Parts: sequence; structure tokens; C-alpha cells
Amino acid sequence: MKIYFVRHGKTQWNQERRLQGMTGDSPLLPEALLEVAALGDELSEVRFDAIFSSPSKRAVDTAKILSAHNQHPREIIKKTELFEWRLGIFEGMLIDEAIQRDPDNYECFSASSRTVLGQSDRCRKSKRRLSALSAVYDWLASAQL
Repeated sequence: MKIYFVRHGKTQWNQERRLQGMTGDSPLLPEALLEVAALGDELSEVRFDAIFSSPSKRAVDTAKILSAHNQHPREIIKKTELFEWRLGIFEGMLIDEAIQRDPDNYECFSASSRTVLGQSDRCRKSKRRLSALSAVYDWLASAQL
């Protein structure tokens, strides 16, 4: 079994260096639409058994484009387990603004991705990712493919 992971296309907030998590959902940029379509063309002959996405619009839009460019299009299966993390007070803030407004919490937030596996937020994020993979696996195991 092969599993392909694709990150959503670049959004307006990505371009603005604005923090975007679970509740922030800015649209894909026009060039991102072209890039995702090109990737869809590159993967057009791959017969996917399923296409999963978080329910966020940027992720669903990316998945829909990939599916539309595939010779074997699939419905998008939305899984809440695939949502991005919650960014709390940082949601929608420019990175520089977050650093200036609350430097201690921003440092904790940005450092959490560099901590040793098994500690603090990193452990919770890893467990959430495993939960997402388990949800995908459960679906695949129960599907009549």
C-alpha cells in the first residue's frame, strides 16, 4: 500500500506570514491553484483508493483539484482528525505581531516543534497525528476496495 501526503496549497495568510491553524481558513492563492493542478496532472494516473482531507476549506479545495485532475476521481473523505492544530490567541496574527504581543508564549509555541519526542505539546501532536492515521487506516480496513 502506498500513502501520499500532500499539504494544502499556499494561502493568502501563508503569503502574509499570518498564523493559520484550525479556525483560520484563508483562500488558496491563484498560483497555488496552478501548482496543485500541476501536481494533479503529475499524479493523474495514480489510482487512489481514497482521498482524505481535513474539513478546512484550503485542504478540501486542494484535494478536490487533485481528484479532478486524476483519471480515477474520488469523493473527498473529510476527517476531523486531520485538522491543523488550534493556535488560540495566535490564530490570524502576523508572526511578527505574535512575537511582539506575547513573546514568551510564542517562544513556547514555536519551540514545541523542536522539543524531544515524548515531551509536552510535541507528544500531544504526535498522538493526534497517530489518531488521524488510525482513522484513515480504519476506513481503509473497512472499505470494499
